[in-house]
Amino acid sequence: IIPLTFKDPDDYDKIAQGDDIEILGFSDAIGGKDELTLCNKMTGEKITLLLTATARQREILLAGGLLNYTKDKENN
Repeated sequence: IIPLTFKDPDDYDKIAQGDDIEILGFSDAIGGKDELTLCNKMTGEKITLLLTATARQREILLAGGLLNYTKDKENN
């Protein structure tokens, strides 16, 4: 589960069940940026999301999850 929130809470209403969405800039955001863009492919709407995560949480996300992160730490 990725800790993302809407920069503008009113944007929540711009997404409906069944919409085809894509998150742009995910790797960049995990690497250190705090903003990502959610693109609703059904409407063309672009929405700014915020990633609130500590440095350790970002490392876990980049590793693909806690299990991978722990295994990587044990092997180093």
